[in-house]
Order: sequence, then C-alpha cells, then structure tokens
Amino acid sequence: MNKYIYYPLIFFLYLNINLYSQSASYKGIFYFDAFINNYNNNLHSTYIPEISLSNDIDKNSFIDFNWSYLIRKNFTNSNDNARYRYRLWARYANTDFDFRVGLQKISFGPAYILRPLAWFDTIDFTDLIGQTRGVKSMRLIYTPSNNLSVWTWLIDSDSKIPSYGTRIELSNNVGDWGITYHKSEGFENMHKLGFDYRYDGIFGFWTENSFQYNIDDSSKISASTIGFDYTIPILNG
Repeated sequence: MNKYIYYPLIFFLYLNINLYSQSASYKGIFYFDAFINNYNNNLHSTYIPEISLSNDIDKNSFIDFNWSYLIRKNFTNSNDNARYRYRLWARYANTDFDFRVGLQKISFGPAYILRPLAWFDTIDFTDLIGQTRGVKSMRLIYTPSNNLSVWTWLIDSDSKIPSYGTRIELSNNVGDWGITYHKSEGFENMHKLGFDYRYDGIFGFWTENSFQYNIDDSSKISASTIGFDYTIPILNG
C-alpha cells in the first residue's frame, strides 16, 4: 500500500512595503511544502517577489505596471527546480475601460474548485497560492454601467494567428450572468462556448458550463458544475 502524505504549509511569509506615497510597492510570498510517500520525499521552497508601479493620470484614470518572478527549489531533486516570469503586464484604466497587455491572468466564472471555464488556467491544487502562470495576451474590459461589462482578448498561440475571444457579463435582480466564446488557434484549433450564473440569496447558487468543439477531428467536450452555499447567521458568518 502506497502511503502518501502532503504537508501543505510549513512556513509562510508575506511582506508588503509601500514606497513613494503608494506609487510603487513591493511584496513577496515565501513558503515551504513537502510531499512524502513510500518511494521518495520532496521538500520544496518557493519565493515569488512582486513589484508594482502606479501613477494617476487624472482623477478618473491611471496606468500601472506589475512584474513578478517565481523561484522554486526542490531540496531532494534538482531536476525539479523552476524559474520563470510569473507576471509582466502594463495597464491603462479609467471609469469605463480597463486595458491590460502582457503576461497576465485571464479568469472568469463563479466556481471555486471544479471550473469548466478555466480555459486559460494552469492551477495545481497542491499549490498553496492557487494561482495560474498566466498567458501572453491583450485584454480589454468595457464597463458602461454597473450592470454590464464586455470583455475581449487576444492570446498568443503556437500559430501565426492569435487565439481570441469575448465575454459578456450582466447583473440584475435575479443574479449574475456570463456568456463566453473563445476560438483557439494552433494545436488545439477549438471553438469554446461557456455559460455561467450566480445567485446570492438566502442560499447561494452557481453554475459553470462549457462546450468545446475540435474543428479538425469533430471531437466534442462538455463539462458542467453546480454549487450551493449557505452562510450561518452567527457572528460574522
């Protein structure tokens, strides 16, 4: 019988230092984790430094920049060491538009664990910070009102033509709705269509649904998830 033990957190350090009247900031995450089974033991350390710069253009708009790097060391297997850029993006935003370009996270949908709409995520659930590596892309969000927002993006793919997609989010008195379309170019060559919904009432309810169609071999992939939650009315819930 294979004995498997995972120690998710031995030490966790979080630093946040504001500089130059909040126009620049630095923060870092540093942690250890360990895997133990009958065949081998693995002890890792991970450090993610992050630098952010921000500058107000006027009272309604600003530009900012984010850079972070992941450094991961395996103390028992040197072949498992990793170093790569984690985030590298620049953004311009005002009351209506949010435009961001670079290595960034593009994620949407109300689900937490089983996520059919995690089309661009590389999340490993054994990862303590639960973040994706990010994709090289341009993303624009247009928000004409508090009830409506429209997303569009271009993502670098393994072909000359970038992958592209769009998303519409609508909020009203019966919940939050989302409809998403993405066309993957290159190796995947797939059409992806998604629908999600969340309602917050006495009980919370959410659902995510994804349909994918491969143009080359006519294969289809469908996935759905639903969830409920309830906040116990004691203290802060």
